[in-house]
Amino acid sequence: MKAHLDLLPLPNVAVNDDIGRFEGIRSAKSTENHTVVKSDYRITPLSNLAFNYTRMRPFGLDPSYYINGGNDRTFEYVQDRIAATYTLGRPTWTSETRFGWNYSDMARLDAFFNRKDPSGKAERAPWDRSIPRFSVAGPSGFGSGGAEIWDMDGTTISLDQKVSRQAGKHSLKFGLRFMNYAGFRSNPENPAISFQNKADFLANMPSSVTPTFGSPYYSSKMWEIGFFLQDDWRVTPKLVLNLGIRYDYYSNMVAKAAGEIPVGFYNLEPPSDFKRADFGRTRDPNNPYNNDPGLNMGPRVGFAYNPDGKSKTVIRGGVGILFSPQMPGAMRQAVAHPVVPFRTSWSLAEAQQLGLKFPAYTGDMRTLVEQVNTRTGARFPFSAFNPGLENPYSVHYQLNIQRELTSTLMFETAFVGVRGVKFLLHRRVNLPDRITGIRPNPSLIFGGPYYVDQSQNTKYNGWQSTIRKRLTKNMAFDAHYTWSKGLGISGGDIGAYYGSDPAINLQSDFDNLRLDRGPNTGDARQRFLADWIYKLPALSNANRFTRGALGGWEVAGIFNTRTGEPLTVTQPCPGYHCRPDHAPGSVAPVVSNWEFAHTTRCVAGARCGLQYLNRSAFVPVPLSQASRIAIRPGNVANGYVRTPLTWNVDLAVSKNFKLREHMNLQVRADMFNSLNHVNYGSPSTDSASATFGEINGAGGMRVVQLNARLTW
Repeated sequence: MKAHLDLLPLPNVAVNDDIGRFEGIRSAKSTENHTVVKSDYRITPLSNLAFNYTRMRPFGLDPSYYINGGNDRTFEYVQDRIAATYTLGRPTWTSETRFGWNYSDMARLDAFFNRKDPSGKAERAPWDRSIPRFSVAGPSGFGSGGAEIWDMDGTTISLDQKVSRQAGKHSLKFGLRFMNYAGFRSNPENPAISFQNKADFLANMPSSVTPTFGSPYYSSKMWEIGFFLQDDWRVTPKLVLNLGIRYDYYSNMVAKAAGEIPVGFYNLEPPSDFKRADFGRTRDPNNPYNNDPGLNMGPRVGFAYNPDGKSKTVIRGGVGILFSPQMPGAMRQAVAHPVVPFRTSWSLAEAQQLGLKFPAYTGDMRTLVEQVNTRTGARFPFSAFNPGLENPYSVHYQLNIQRELTSTLMFETAFVGVRGVKFLLHRRVNLPDRITGIRPNPSLIFGGPYYVDQSQNTKYNGWQSTIRKRLTKNMAFDAHYTWSKGLGISGGDIGAYYGSDPAINLQSDFDNLRLDRGPNTGDARQRFLADWIYKLPALSNANRFTRGALGGWEVAGIFNTRTGEPLTVTQPCPGYHCRPDHAPGSVAPVVSNWEFAHTTRCVAGARCGLQYLNRSAFVPVPLSQASRIAIRPGNVANGYVRTPLTWNVDLAVSKNFKLREHMNLQVRADMFNSLNHVNYGSPSTDSASATFGEINGAGGMRVVQLNARLTW
């Protein structure tokens, strides 16, 4: 514990009698080393070869509140890209061939991960003796020491061929595409030791102990191939039909060891009964799940109709199906050593049985996993995938009306919808019983603990309207309004559990998916955005000084606003996602006039927190004393409340100066959040926290950026 306390600054904002919060300012750092090489070679008058090479070596440092940068996070990136395009044209057809190669490598390190066991005990494997983190839930809750290394690399190769041909009223297009994905990911972390309350912390009785071992070095591969055929058919001068079909085939992902340590995608056969979690044998790592058996045919039908024949009004509509590969990151989560998983997690009862307390080190728990496996045959997978996994697809549909109001002004309104089908869903499986704390299958301890299948469906419907004025009389502007709604079970995304948008921790009942259906990640019911450009007169008749100082400046701006994003109020539960109950009666979840509901937690000379959520609107579900888990799911819905509305204005001022015949200078000033408006951050949603419902942060304030560009 001393290793933590030595690096933690003293709090400067009191929370309660037990805990406080430190707030301060430190500088982030970002550097970039960027090289671009481009070349075009005209082979014949009708053919061209273009080549592009990009080299990027960015570095970043995100500061932490730890003393002397004790847990600063550094990012080191390597990225190289090669793209080549060959085009060939003839009077009635064109051909385009594209080749792409992309390599990326990221190493992210938290400084505290380098803090080792003070006893000096030797490591069996790298990071085996990193000091563990801890966290305490409840009103006296706090934590320290979360640290990891994220090592990830990958190579993507693509080859595309497209041919277009004009044949009378038909514009035909045909194309092929091949993609190959290869990569590696390992993400060892220091062990996470969690306590349900202050009393358990003082008694050193963890509610869960979670070591993350990471994966040995490996190389994974998956590939896809597809083709499409499309016809833009001008049926009449007023009507154009767009007809198309696309087929895609996707391989499964296979991982091979890239060193001496065995590693693979060790998937399990599905159980006969999920309530008993009686998963079957381990599948062959060379065939962890089946190549997609589906017939991935995606038809597309669209039209454009010009009723008056003068293009003043155009009606467009269509529907299409688009298939997607499984995201490589989602598949790589199951890759690990055949015995020691990427991560495992022991419950309160299991930690007591195994004698696990703080501090517990990764190396000791690695040995423990091996011993338990040898003695009892228990298995420790991170996750299991449905072997019959099918690829996700989305159905896109729209109806659009566009109308010319004047020669320079256009109005457009559209109904737009997307339905996601067979999206990945991460469900927590074989969890300890809520009352007893005993797993249905004690010999199978998932580390995720995820069962991944394609049972998530999502939906988005929106009404989008735009008014647009093209540049005339030195003025142009656009304005866009969207009224929409997106619903899903897990955020509406197909990515991995650790990134992108999936809200994988929102499932409170394995068998009742509708219980957790709610707004998708980022859902905002209303959005409005406007942008404009105004060019000041050139003052051509003024003297040279006045013309240079005042004439020809360009002023541009963007205004955007949206209603709040969804928030899910939670209740701490080891291993589970838990939500509290609604308070009896009609208690509003958001405090009225919350902008003036200042808390007593204030930063000297700065600001006080705001009480946004009404604490009395939520009641905790009782916990089982044996498991420290809520005895049942709460009735507060997923995405029940929303963050405050936000708005922002960005401005830019620029001017071009002609220095010589072939030399120009542009000077520019960009002002982000130019009005310095305060956009409040999200409140704490942990209903057991002492700061539950409080807003203690805000978006970025005004930033002014000055730059100049010289071209010759």
